[in-house]
Amino acid sequence: MANKIQESPKTEIIRIVALYSLFGVLWIYLSDSFIGFAISDSAVISRLSIYKGILFIALTAALLYFLIASYVKRISSNILELKQAQKKLQDKNNELESFTYTVSHDLKSPLITIQSYAGMIKKDLQAGNIARAEGDLSRIEGAAAKMTCLINDLLQLSRVGRMMNEPSDINMNRLVHDCLAQLTGSLELKKVSIVLQPDLPAVRGDAQRLSAVMQNLIENAIKYMGEQVTPRIEIGARVDGKETVFYVSDNGAGIDPLHHERVFGLFSKLDAGSAGTGIGLALVKRIIDIHRGRIWVESEGVGKGSRFCFTLSGGEA
Repeated sequence: MANKIQESPKTEIIRIVALYSLFGVLWIYLSDSFIGFAISDSAVISRLSIYKGILFIALTAALLYFLIASYVKRISSNILELKQAQKKLQDKNNELESFTYTVSHDLKSPLITIQSYAGMIKKDLQAGNIARAEGDLSRIEGAAAKMTCLINDLLQLSRVGRMMNEPSDINMNRLVHDCLAQLTGSLELKKVSIVLQPDLPAVRGDAQRLSAVMQNLIENAIKYMGEQVTPRIEIGARVDGKETVFYVSDNGAGIDPLHHERVFGLFSKLDAGSAGTGIGLALVKRIIDIHRGRIWVESEGVGKGSRFCFTLSGGEA
């Protein structure tokens, strides 16, 4: 786009000069030829030459107005594109800055733990306290495992958008069944009942990535069931205007409306004691964004369940 903006003025100026010159030459040649052929009276020819000059000025003014207006419109369009590109770049820079800060903070935590307990192990060994050293070593292993999970999840997040598969027509019922099959153990352990809408519309997209979306949403619903005695997850779709909205709904812990946006942030965990790295919903949002869709959560508050909804650009397959 930068090359287009740099080359456009020169190209447009040449075009304006060329068209103006061509019009002037044709006007003079054709009008003089016509007058000389049709009229022999010199007085009439003199008056017509004056009228011809006035008409020429009017027509060339109109031509110049049209050409310059067209040029200004093109320049305005280029400026608008440039501003939009600058805004996108600024948004990306802000996102990168936030990402860098968050990643450095969350990776620093297990490193501090490792450093701290490594010093304790040294003291334990000097004191001959082997049992305590083994406990400290176990904590170091836990911190290292946490860091490994963080790095693996970050790598997975970074691949989204760079390593997308070719879009294909996707049977959403089959996709959801496959996800549920992979989560059978967790579902049976929590005794979760599943209600799956039988006629989910097919979509077009990256089947592997959309499978990750659905699996993450179902896993989250299982994880945050709270103390629900009869846990239930409903998976379906509804038509909202011209959009098809897919949803994963549960009767679990719910989310305070104040945190509806925050849950999609990187490393965002409303329950600090829960398992996982807090990257799951950020990954889901990135995949939905790549599909030019939207994702949001509906929940009346804590203890009232949650419904995660998303749309996909292009709608049904």
